[in-house]
Amino acid sequence: MNDREQTSKKRHLIVTADDFGLSPEVNEGILKSFFGGIVTTASALVTMRHIKQAARFVQNTAMPVGLHLDLFEGEFPHNDEGLFGRGGFMEDVLNARELRGERISLPPQISNKIFREFWRQLCEFQDMFCRRPDHLSYHWGIHYIPDVLESYIRFASEEHIPFRYGAQYAHVTPTYPIHPDHWSDTFNGAANIHEAAFLDIVRNAPEGIIEISTHPGKYSPDAVYQYNAEREKELEVLMSRSIADSMGEYNVSFISFGHIPELRKKT
Repeated sequence: MNDREQTSKKRHLIVTADDFGLSPEVNEGILKSFFGGIVTTASALVTMRHIKQAARFVQNTAMPVGLHLDLFEGEFPHNDEGLFGRGGFMEDVLNARELRGERISLPPQISNKIFREFWRQLCEFQDMFCRRPDHLSYHWGIHYIPDVLESYIRFASEEHIPFRYGAQYAHVTPTYPIHPDHWSDTFNGAANIHEAAFLDIVRNAPEGIIEISTHPGKYSPDAVYQYNAEREKELEVLMSRSIADSMGEYNVSFISFGHIPELRKKT
């Protein structure tokens, strides 16, 4: 594709900052990248201990915040059977599928409990943020578990909430169309965190609604999560003035998930 074809495509770009609520340093980085950078929405982890700080920070602001559904890492008050969290059954299922390529089908009773956990997290989000989420997304790779991905899409449809969806991971085709046309999750890892890499994603994206997921944050010397120093590098790119100025060259307009329903009406 030549430069003229690349710039003639009309793209609507959502830049999502994941993991809002993970730590004070991540919260700070996300706020900086929204109010001073190109991030257009954040995804909040209600299972994390610093989520209340995140909710306080965005009170009385127009910053769009979605719900980052989590089954693997945070704190789960209704988890007597050990399904969720670190070392839980669902983490074992994810590792079996993602790392070893094993196919594990979940019994209906576990799928139902996952759906109820999604509902619990939605209720908690609404209690803390006093609003409906801008969107739904998910923490870690539930797209590797077809039963969970199907529950996630059904949950978004039943709640009428725009949602993250990557056709590259699809096991089901959503009948509920309120999602981006393309999702890029490649802006991460030390080798990929630089301005040229971000611009390549935009330049090569198809026409339509595009989501790029990101993980900005400040470095934390006390972090228990592995992806730490990389977050500050992401923040630097997302705050770059040259990145923002380049969007006009590629016929890109910035939006949040909340714009998707209206855009779908026009197509």
